[in-house]
Formats: sequence, structure tokens, C-alpha cells
Amino acid sequence: MITSIDLKKYKAILFDLDATLIPFDQAEMSREFFACAREYENEGGPKGFGEAFTYAFAETKKNMGSCLNKEVFDKCFAERLPVADIDALMDDFYTTVFTKTKKVVRYRGSEKEMLRTLRDCGKTVICATNPVFPMSATVTRMEWAGICPDDFDFVTLHYTNTYCKPNPEYFLETLHRFDLLPNEVIMIGNDTLDDLGALRAGIRTVLINDYLINRGEIELWETERITYADLLYSVCDLALS
Repeated sequence: MITSIDLKKYKAILFDLDATLIPFDQAEMSREFFACAREYENEGGPKGFGEAFTYAFAETKKNMGSCLNKEVFDKCFAERLPVADIDALMDDFYTTVFTKTKKVVRYRGSEKEMLRTLRDCGKTVICATNPVFPMSATVTRMEWAGICPDDFDFVTLHYTNTYCKPNPEYFLETLHRFDLLPNEVIMIGNDTLDDLGALRAGIRTVLINDYLINRGEIELWETERITYADLLYSVCDLALS
């Protein structure tokens, strides 16, 4: 574990969203998500919604840059559940039943000020959430931490990217938008699989230990970790420097 990060040397900070900026246990969230998908079907949503979503989500993560992630998601979703308007269906789900998953979130209330401080210090701040979601899903999730898309310089979404985590091309694709080099940025995440994909792109990666996800991919001594509280102190040190 480290206790501080010298943020002065980086032009940009990439932040994962789920369980990094939004504090929750991933196992709890997964259970609630699939419960909400079943509830959505029971309350008038199309039967097979949950199964179609799961399949499309998994296939989208395999995208290798041939098209937008949204195109993969829509194609795969329609294979399992043909509907007239996938965008409208997903927006309806994410703004209604899905909002019930908020109950597993542990609100901290400091994220917005932290992001503002970084930008006031001249840093480019990117929400590097896995780009398999539409904006409606991302806005709903951000609200749980008291933040919004305007708190970032860029948010990766399924219609902005052609790769997903942990593919290193996802990170390089994102940096290319800002003409950034890997050694000019740092990735802050919490997942030893998805977020450590940034290492293969040459990007320093530090994982927040509070809600760490490790499925056994690595021994924890092999990666840099920090508490969320110590990350906040590092941001404060940057502002005072």
C-alpha cells in the first residue's frame, strides 16, 4: 500500500466509476442489478430483458475496434430480444427500476470537490468507466456520488469507444482524443482485471483499496494500492503546491 500520489507530474487523471468514485461492494451491486432486471420484466418490461442484456454486455466487452461498442451491444441485444427501440428501452430501465440499486451505495460526498480541485489545478479529468453503457446509465450512477458528466472533461460511453476494459487499446483510444502520452496520465481504479489493463498500455495505475475487486488475477503485492482517504490527501497536497 502507498500513502500518497505525486499528482503534479501528470497532465490527466483517469478515474474508474463503479466502486472507485461510487463507493459500493461490487458483489452486492451485481445481485441488485440482476434482481432489478427480473423486476423490470415482471413490471411490464419485455420478457428476456435480463438474458439479452447479459449476453450483449459480454459480447460488447470483446469488441476489437471494428465499430462502436454501441453497435455491438445493439446487434447482440436484438439477436436475443428484438425490440423497436433499444435506446428507449435501455433509458427507461436505467431511469426507473435500476435506480433501486442505489441502496447498496455508501455515500461519501467528497467526490465532486475532489474532481473540481483537480481541474482547477489544470488537470484533464476523464471518467474512464467501462464503455458498455449509455449516458442515462452513467448519469444515474454518477448521481449516487453527487457528481455528473460536467465534472469531467470526457466520459467514455458505448457510443464514444470501440474497445472496452481490460483491453489496453481502450486506454490508448481514450488518450488519443487529448493527444496524451501514457506517461503523462495516471489511472485510478479498483479492479485488478479491468483497470490494470492500463498497465499494458504503459499507464501507471493505482487501485483504491476500499472496494477492491480481485478475482484472483494477481497477488496484491504486485500492484499499487491506496485508500480513498489518502487519495483525497494527495489531491489536497496538489492544490497546496
